[in-house]
Amino acid sequence: MHIAKGNNLSRVKVTNQAAIKELIYHNGPITRIEIAKKLGLTVPTITANINTLLAAGIIREVGISEKKGMNGRKAALIDMADNARLFLGMELRGSMFRASIVNYRGKIIVSFKEDTPHIEYDKMLDEAQKHIGKMLDEVQLSQEDIAGIGICMPGLIDSEKGILKIHSGYNWVNKNVIQDIRNRIGYRGSIYLENNSCARAVGAQLFRKELTSGCKSFAYFYVSHGIACPFVVNDSALYGSIVGEGEVGHMVMNPEGPVCRCGNRGCLEAFAGEHAVIKNCAEAVRNGCAPILAGICPDAEKLTVADILEALKKGDEVVGEIINQALLYIGIAVANIENFVRPEVLLLEGSLFQYEPNQKYLMQIIQKNVYCAVQSDRTKMFFLEEDDFSGARGAAAVTIRKDLEDYIEL
Repeated sequence: MHIAKGNNLSRVKVTNQAAIKELIYHNGPITRIEIAKKLGLTVPTITANINTLLAAGIIREVGISEKKGMNGRKAALIDMADNARLFLGMELRGSMFRASIVNYRGKIIVSFKEDTPHIEYDKMLDEAQKHIGKMLDEVQLSQEDIAGIGICMPGLIDSEKGILKIHSGYNWVNKNVIQDIRNRIGYRGSIYLENNSCARAVGAQLFRKELTSGCKSFAYFYVSHGIACPFVVNDSALYGSIVGEGEVGHMVMNPEGPVCRCGNRGCLEAFAGEHAVIKNCAEAVRNGCAPILAGICPDAEKLTVADILEALKKGDEVVGEIINQALLYIGIAVANIENFVRPEVLLLEGSLFQYEPNQKYLMQIIQKNVYCAVQSDRTKMFFLEEDDFSGARGAAAVTIRKDLEDYIEL
């Protein structure tokens, strides 16, 4: 979202208040006069809006600045009241369910996870309904205590209409997720739907400011069953907007390569997604080529990425070759992204990156394939720790961004 400076002549009060809230959220603690300078708003406009937000409990005074305020005295510092509102975020994949209730800053109040696969769309939503009720009961909250619900899912999403256009992994097509959830739980507040990788990027904007604050652009490279890399462009004020859903998993790496789940040949996902790694390792187990992995999980049909990483750490050479092949394609893809869009920061999340030698090998591949002229001015890359709830918190972050735009009037 582009945050324009407020203008008393041309901006309505709704836009001004949203800009003030967003500025406080991202730059707080901050003084009233600093808000006025950054947004170009008059003292009466700032005073009226700050008083409204203080009375509503959305913001709070957190101390005194050494700088003098509008009246010549030292000014009060303003920041968000972190626990003023709570938000529910959910990641729905069919293969698993994750949910968290968080405050404005993404601090988890309660969370829940389940890994029972639900191939049927309606069954998945029925289970989600039960889990939401259990979470609220656990912390003695009602639906009225939740300021908004965010949902994220893999696949192509129409976030404006709240529709899952397609989830190829389960062949779910044109599902009105928001309406279906609302019908089940009876929630009357705001519900938003976003792609799960894009939600993670929003979560990084709001909750990982030590990595993303101040950069003009960043990308979030996420490897799971599929692979995605949404690109975020920030403006000079607060935060920007996501460009596309980043479905890099379906960039063709080799037109004669293996068939991807999407039906095309040689997609990055078909070489390096978790499905592909598990499939190749399972074949190695069945052929008797991966003895260490077979000892960890004799049933090739039940292999997990955790089993594969354990075998890698214990020295299974065939597993090592399979993973290095996946990392090779990932490294080339990341280098292509860096060559093409050159984000200032690139965040990488995925189970394969939780083993340090994999990180080092991947960085070697990236460095080898990055355009030599930009080697001295390269994208900063950060491997993120594995987090079961990064998607759920990201979905909540989507809702928090929307909440900051909502107008409050006493």
